[in-house]
Amino acid sequence: MQDSSPAYRVVGAARGWDWVVEGFDLFKRNPGIWIALILIWGLVVMVSGAIGIGQLLVPLFTPVLLGGLMIGCALLKRGEELEIAHLFAGFQKGPFVPLLLVGVALLVAQIAVSVLVFAILSVAGVGSLLGGLMAGQVNEAAGWATGMGGMALGVMLAMLLALVLYSIVWLALAFAPALVALGGEQPVPALQASLKAALANWPALLVYSLITIALLVVALIPAGLGLLVLGPVMIAANYASYRDIFPELAEQLPQD
Repeated sequence: MQDSSPAYRVVGAARGWDWVVEGFDLFKRNPGIWIALILIWGLVVMVSGAIGIGQLLVPLFTPVLLGGLMIGCALLKRGEELEIAHLFAGFQKGPFVPLLLVGVALLVAQIAVSVLVFAILSVAGVGSLLGGLMAGQVNEAAGWATGMGGMALGVMLAMLLALVLYSIVWLALAFAPALVALGGEQPVPALQASLKAALANWPALLVYSLITIALLVVALIPAGLGLLVLGPVMIAANYASYRDIFPELAEQLPQD
């Protein structure tokens, strides 16, 4: 069967730094609106968290909001103005349903990973308890050591598995909103293409991740105010990485 997913290219590891630089360049073009967008997004997340189902709404609508900002980045790159309305551009008739379905996939994946990790922790806890009780019949100290050692191993295994699975989810989501909002792709092909392109470009993404982690530490120093800059830069850098890895995919903007 012929692969219908969009073509991507493999870039060098140093491009991870270039994406950050390009993201900062897009931020500098309209910093006031960027900061306002981040504040509004943060407010939306806070309000959602105060609602009973807020924990479900955030992952569900994150791709929709990101898709809107990808549209804003594309227009900004063209020399047009970034607007507050671009945060909600993903709610337009065309991209909304596909972006929402990406959010559904994200939500299901997060729930599945959480359930699996919880199950491993529960099994490890019960197994450690039984092992400790059995060993304790002979030696109480040995029983305690066996129980704690088994529980620690179970926690480490669960954390490692969670890291691997969440990394896969993140890679599948890395370019999916842009592929849907700008490339006109459907949810499943977008998630597949994002995962394949991200895995193929893991050196550049690793460099980008290490740089953003270092910048995050710096951004948190002034009472977290640096996030007002880092947040927009990371969003714009995501757009830059998308255009770098999918250069042949034409942008399909609502205005076109």
